[in-house]
Amino acid sequence: MSTLHPDNPAILLDHKGEAVAYAWPGGYPVYYVAGRDCVILCPGCVTANLDQCAGPEDDQWTVIAHGANWENPALRCDHCGGRIESAYAEDDTPTTLTLIEGGLS
Repeated sequence: MSTLHPDNPAILLDHKGEAVAYAWPGGYPVYYVAGRDCVILCPGCVTANLDQCAGPEDDQWTVIAHGANWENPALRCDHCGGRIESAYAEDDTPTTLTLIEGGLS
């Protein structure tokens, strides 16, 4: 269950007061849009910079929207560069580590 940030309803908060990473219901990966340049932020960066993201004082950090990443496997946070998981475009191809652990036949 999530709630809206009291100063900025574009930010969803979980029970710990952190930016929601997965929407409920459904568990879809969430990303945030911030600033006049519409940069993409991951939930971790929003949580780490919550005061800036919630307030109108910093045009570059103020979150203006959030959304679910349905099918973009290349979506990345513009601040930390971390990949934001997608709901339906994840690659199911086994990784090298999976092949080594599972053995080759």
